[in-house]
Amino acid sequence: MNQKKATEKTLPSLQVNSHQPFRFSWDVYKDNIVTANGIKIPNKKAIIRNDTDRILNVVSDRYQPFYNNQFESIINAYEQVGCNNVKLKEFSGGGKLSVQMQNNSIGAEALTEQILTDNEIKIDDKHKGYVTLINSHDGSCKWMVGLTIVRIVCHNTYLMAIRDLSQGQAIFSGKHLSGSEKIWNNIEASIVSASNTMKDYMLLWKNLKNLNGTQVIIGNSLQVRLQQKKDLQKQKLVVE
Repeated sequence: MNQKKATEKTLPSLQVNSHQPFRFSWDVYKDNIVTANGIKIPNKKAIIRNDTDRILNVVSDRYQPFYNNQFESIINAYEQVGCNNVKLKEFSGGGKLSVQMQNNSIGAEALTEQILTDNEIKIDDKHKGYVTLINSHDGSCKWMVGLTIVRIVCHNTYLMAIRDLSQGQAIFSGKHLSGSEKIWNNIEASIVSASNTMKDYMLLWKNLKNLNGTQVIIGNSLQVRLQQKKDLQKQKLVVE
């Protein structure tokens, strides 16, 4: 069986106090479709990769791209609490892509646990695998953020990961429509806020770890702080 080749990029390991922001090297844009005679085709747009000008999809006006850079804040949120070895895969010339991070550091597990708790998802051993972000620009699937034990190394394992996320392992997902943008903004704000709080306390924990009782004190304090942030976010939603 022929396997589709994927492009893979492995980022260097980063310490909590030396975080360098993750950035995608390319993205997409939506443009009009015009005939050779200069006639614009109504209700149709092209999704184009901006570094190669390759057309990845032809869509209706309702279609809203989920841009690569929208994943960057989530990736950086995990990196700054100690997650490393971020792996990016591309298939079909960029029409499909995934990003995975191992959910095995103290900071990453704590952040994932907080996200799952906030969304009332049961935590068990199956969440020890990979934090996985999946998106498509060719209309093959919706964007998803979730957890899977499948390590994406080829197109077949990419499909296996999608199946995992589609069958209940996705924490967040959305269609490529304008209405999903507000949902994503709320997701992004929640995860980044939790990550920033956790990073602050991890640094404090590191500086004071040799003192008796520090781990217990800071651990309890972190839980209180995260709960306070969660309560404030709920209050804001009620006000809005």
